[in-house]
Amino acid sequence: GDVPDAALVEAVVDARVGRRDSVAVRVGILTSAPLTADSGRLEVLVDGRRLLVRPVVLPPPPGLAQRRVVLPPGVLPVGSHVLQVALTVPGDGEPRNDRRWRPLTVSPEPGIVVLAAPVDWEARFFVRELGDVAQVPVRGYALVQEGRWLEMSTLGPAPGDAVRRAAGAAALVVVFGAGLPGADLGRAVWQWRSPAGTAELLAGDWYPAAAVPASPLAGRLAGIRWDSLPPLTGVAPTFQGAAEWVALAARQGRRGPERPVVVGRDSAGTRRLVVLGDGLWRWAFRGGAPREAYRALVAAGADWLLGAEGLRRAAPLTASEVVPRGIPVVFRWSGE
Repeated sequence: GDVPDAALVEAVVDARVGRRDSVAVRVGILTSAPLTADSGRLEVLVDGRRLLVRPVVLPPPPGLAQRRVVLPPGVLPVGSHVLQVALTVPGDGEPRNDRRWRPLTVSPEPGIVVLAAPVDWEARFFVRELGDVAQVPVRGYALVQEGRWLEMSTLGPAPGDAVRRAAGAAALVVVFGAGLPGADLGRAVWQWRSPAGTAELLAGDWYPAAAVPASPLAGRLAGIRWDSLPPLTGVAPTFQGAAEWVALAARQGRRGPERPVVVGRDSAGTRRLVVLGDGLWRWAFRGGAPREAYRALVAAGADWLLGAEGLRRAAPLTASEVVPRGIPVVFRWSGE
């Protein structure tokens, strides 16, 4: 007959967190055939040391349910770790599917902080894609109403003082809209002006220029197929200063003069990027080649603002997080 089984079919953990971040662990539990117990024990371990033990309620068999536990900040030291998530259930007839391993890197500071005030589609897509391409922890905060901030990954409340401290400790601050008045933005800053709805916005279909201007980002953007991208919905007018350079330009209806979309500046060791276009999120939404172009722009901007060496130090040796049993693990070295 069927073997009573409670299997740990999923374990989801952020690959990178900051030293002051909590670590959320989301698991999927699958039950099959009647079990003698309706609950079990969930453990999170590192190098055989138990970090957390919690009772969990099992779904009635056959069934699938998700459960979530949280490791408090500071429970893990700075560095790279492998978390072991284990499920123990009395009467479980198949113990071989009760453990999962996940890599986790704890950084001494939140490498990138995103301030979205107010939050819009541009900020949502940016945070999602940045979290995939950056090799440092990313923490996003959204202003949902006056004085009320939410942490974008957990949707939990974030006091204004906590948001201000996170921005002050970050190596890179990305600002959508007004940001947070009084926050320390003395390090690298990426300003997205989010010009939608402003009188200054030059609305229309703005297509990226096929020729990539000479800039520190040009090498990462040169291979993009610009004719495959949907148009931007508007560009804010600006005057390029003598110390600024243009990384990306666009033309309305593919005709007329080019206007800057992404402008950069490096002065006395302080780096700035400004995005003057509206609707870049449509590239990520479209998927395929447009999404890859968006990811290339995000990665190139973050790489230059943080400095390539900063990204390499964060994770010089990486591998796939999940590998089927019996398949070799392939490691990638991103240093020199």
